[in-house]
Amino acid sequence: MRTRLSLAAILLVAAVARFWAIDFCLPTLVCRPDEEAVAAVTTQFFARDLNPHFFDWPPLFMYAATLALIPYAKYLKFTGVLRSEYRFLQAISIDPTPILMIARVLSALAGTASVAVLYKIGETIGGRLTGLMAALFLALSYLHVRDSHFGVTDVTATFLALIVVLMAVRMTVVTSRQVVIAGVVTGLAAATKYNAAAVALPVCWMIATDRALSWRARSAHAVAFASVVAMTFVLIDPYSVIDHEAFTRSLGAISTHLATGHGPDVGRGWWVHLTSSLRHGVGLPMLVCGIIGLVWQSIRTPRAGIAVAIFPLASYVAIGGGLTAFSRYAIPLVPFVCLGAAVTVIAVSRIVADGIARPRWATGFASVAAIVVVFPSARSVWQFDRLLAVEDSRVAAANWITTHYPDGAIIGETERRFNRLSFHDGDATHPSRYQTIVLTAEEMDPDVIAVAESPLHPDGLPPAVTGERLSHYQKVFESSAAERPGSIYDWQDEFYIPLAGIDHLERPGPRITLYIRSAR
Repeated sequence: MRTRLSLAAILLVAAVARFWAIDFCLPTLVCRPDEEAVAAVTTQFFARDLNPHFFDWPPLFMYAATLALIPYAKYLKFTGVLRSEYRFLQAISIDPTPILMIARVLSALAGTASVAVLYKIGETIGGRLTGLMAALFLALSYLHVRDSHFGVTDVTATFLALIVVLMAVRMTVVTSRQVVIAGVVTGLAAATKYNAAAVALPVCWMIATDRALSWRARSAHAVAFASVVAMTFVLIDPYSVIDHEAFTRSLGAISTHLATGHGPDVGRGWWVHLTSSLRHGVGLPMLVCGIIGLVWQSIRTPRAGIAVAIFPLASYVAIGGGLTAFSRYAIPLVPFVCLGAAVTVIAVSRIVADGIARPRWATGFASVAAIVVVFPSARSVWQFDRLLAVEDSRVAAANWITTHYPDGAIIGETERRFNRLSFHDGDATHPSRYQTIVLTAEEMDPDVIAVAESPLHPDGLPPAVTGERLSHYQKVFESSAAERPGSIYDWQDEFYIPLAGIDHLERPGPRITLYIRSAR
């Protein structure tokens, strides 16, 4: 009962951390890169075109979002808010806020459920205390909490991969039933994010090392497993075969993008993910303890230990060689770092307690050590959720414009898409009163100029916003004070909350300054 109550409390903490401010930045639609792609594909699916025409990601997450969208549309029709499905489709095409909320909720649910699955993995390989401590570490892992807020595929794919790893470590004697079920879930993981297919490795390892089976039986299980994975993937994504040319082109483009980089050159993924994504995503104490624990578990119980470590190791190898190093690529590594950290903390606590002839104190030592290990990450989680609940700078700027220009305005903006403001006061027959244009040297002077600045883009004012041009304008709004140096961002990703150095920020988003024409 104590274990169940402890796990329930940890899951509650995990859920609060992930659902806090889940509606951040809405109705602005470009607050988190890639969410707009999920919204576009989901809208297309809702319109009954099941060919995604987009193969950068597999379609399972978008299919799930579409299925969740259907009862919402039925509810709006039943209550008379929208009279027809066509009207609903029109509405979400203009303002996909409902899709973004559904996708974010799916991701937050998957992130919370991942904590429970990691508990079961820890319990299987090391006992209840290991499971509880690993669950606590994941519940308060900053990178995992951060990305569980986003309506994209990473956290959900990692959740499915964790289920496969749990199945693998329970394969003391491999059976056909286990192989088929693991194959289905592996196929689902791969149909959510391609690189999650690497979670087939733990299952293959357990099949290959089952000495109770003959080589013929092991081979048969391996073939059956691979066949079920492939069939599940194709059933979920049949257009990977039907439209195989587009599918192959996308895979090639993904490989090239990973290898050649995105935005600023931050170095190879090996170093970036170790010293930035994980260093600040889980905290240095947890990272060090996690690596030690995974190695130690692999030595102490090779079959189960390697089954746990082989997937994060393969994922690290896959993302390490390229120059594109988004922090979210390290999400599949985070739960296993948490598990390894739990193994290390408990092992060291028992050694210390035995060394002073007080074995009963081991749990107390482990509890104190767990607080020390998780504190840096938990502190970042608190700072992140606190900041995310504050009105985003892009929302604040748009609200200022709609308040002071109720009849409409022309807003000049910079070229960076994720700095732009969103206005959703129009529809297909009544255009928005607010026209946004990209400022150029030849462009006419707009009513409002919106200038966005951030350490992510420290290039100052865009060339089109000259001092002479601004002399005809007056500054009327500033979303926040200038940032102090020292914040560490996910430098290739246009998400404006840093990985480290959050505490001094006033609000999320770039710093936006509004200028209005003096003659008005």
